[in-house]
Amino acid sequence: TRVAKQTGALVYVDAVQFAPHGLIDVRDIGCDFLICSAYKFFGPHMGILWGRLDVIDRLKPYKCRCSSNALPERFELGTPQIELMAGL
Repeated sequence: TRVAKQTGALVYVDAVQFAPHGLIDVRDIGCDFLICSAYKFFGPHMGILWGRLDVIDRLKPYKCRCSSNALPERFELGTPQIELMAGL
């Protein structure tokens, strides 16, 4: 992470294998994004994304103009899967 940050790169961590087995400290890792999937800890097949707010605020989503600019709807495309979120 340190080396990537020195070059100005964003850091994206895929924690799908580790998330169900240990605590994750995104500040300690220093990443910009961290993802996992609930199915690895007996939840629904649903991706989970954590992102640094200052980085997410700079991202420009491709979406319909009528869509909300509030988070998390800002990056949603269509109807959210309420059943999966309830399962999570």
